[in-house]
Amino acid sequence: MASNLPTATVADLMSWRPCWNPHDVRSVTDLYEDEPWTALDVLSRRILPPSLISDADRLWVVLRPELVPEPLLHEFACRCAERALSLVKEPYPRSLEVIRVKRAWLRGEATDAQLRLARAAIAVDLLRIGCPLAYYAAYYAAAASSEDASLAVAEASRSKSANAANVAKAANAEIAWQLRELRKMLKEVA
Repeated sequence: MASNLPTATVADLMSWRPCWNPHDVRSVTDLYEDEPWTALDVLSRRILPPSLISDADRLWVVLRPELVPEPLLHEFACRCAERALSLVKEPYPRSLEVIRVKRAWLRGEATDAQLRLARAAIAVDLLRIGCPLAYYAAYYAAAASSEDASLAVAEASRSKSANAANVAKAANAEIAWQLRELRKMLKEVA
């Protein structure tokens, strides 16, 4: 299938310095050599099967501009932030505003300075209100850190769980949502 998405190889993956054990690295190298693959290949498990890589690590592999166009990374961070803020009963208006400004910035309707001001405003909220994890997702969305935004959502989901058994379940459910959402976004541009 032809795709507009960037590709990478195992050599690229290894240059990103994954923290896998040496046996897994040899398995990946043996399986894929220099075969190019896209973020969709990783997310749909066509390469890097679950026996070699967790879903959280799968996100780590793809949430980078080498594999996902930067505008999509920014939008994904916004969606993660909105999802995290949905866990907050009454989110602070500035946390929602920073997502609005980020999307305006993506459309060329807000300047870098306006985005920096929105990010600074939410940073003040983070300090003032004791840093609930959901607000970090909005902060990271403004900073264009999709990986950090997605991790903040997973952490926020975990923190909402009442007991230890539900913590892992909530985190896994969040990661599954992120994989589906990013796969859907990538299919739209592929």
